[in-house]
Amino acid sequence: MSSAIEIFAAFPGSLTDFAEGVHHLLGISFEFVRDAKQDNSFDRYEARVGDVEVTVVSATGLEGDEFVRTQDYNYYVSVVGLGHAFDPQVRGEEQDSFSRSIYERLKATGRYRLMLVDDMKEKMDEFNP
Repeated sequence: MSSAIEIFAAFPGSLTDFAEGVHHLLGISFEFVRDAKQDNSFDRYEARVGDVEVTVVSATGLEGDEFVRTQDYNYYVSVVGLGHAFDPQVRGEEQDSFSRSIYERLKATGRYRLMLVDDMKEKMDEFNP
């Protein structure tokens, strides 16, 4: 089981615009978190939905590889399972299901080039409208 599943998205607008789009699409209310370094490189939007933490953040500065080209995307949604600490399989299933749901909903809009990634290492799916 991975520590996070990421949905990378190519989106021409700002981080705030992307987070608002995700909010409207999924009905998730995010809280803005300011980067402690004050250079805004890690500003993000966070939400907790049941036993899953969802974070919307800029992908700027991430270096991918030839298989997982994170550098081709502006933003990503990170999904981390938090609950069921004593049953990692249940936690992993919830995380996988929730992240796949977010990916499919973003994909259904046809507005985003997307990549679904397991723990920043393994590409699980890709969509190019």
